[in-house]
Amino acid sequence: MTAPVSGVVSQGRDRRVWLAVLAFAALAVQLFAVYAPGSVASQAEISIPNIDKAVHLLIFGIPTYLFARWTGRMWLVAAIFVLHGAWSEFIQGFIPGGDPDVFDFLADASGAVLAVVVLIVQKRWAKSKTAG
Repeated sequence: MTAPVSGVVSQGRDRRVWLAVLAFAALAVQLFAVYAPGSVASQAEISIPNIDKAVHLLIFGIPTYLFARWTGRMWLVAAIFVLHGAWSEFIQGFIPGGDPDVFDFLADASGAVLAVVVLIVQKRWAKSKTAG
């Protein structure tokens, strides 16, 4: 009769493995988008004003969300990604074709913080759902 319990444990372990895989895949995409000189992202001819800020928000928010969900260390993960956003903007000045921008950093930091806010809301919603 312990089979359902082991199935639940296995299912939880599988979920954590997939979270880790997705987190590292999102990080790889982020690192490519931020640091690859002349990357597709930097050369995109999109006529939507400030679309690059939305891209910055997403490429920092998604990995923050996934790593925070995987590790359970929301604020630590967010702080690391905020620091990485500051560092990446500094480094942009040394990458051919790079353009450091304080507003890009603000979009990076906003993505990391938004990810934590989403996680907090999800936790509260799940807690209220089980309590009620």
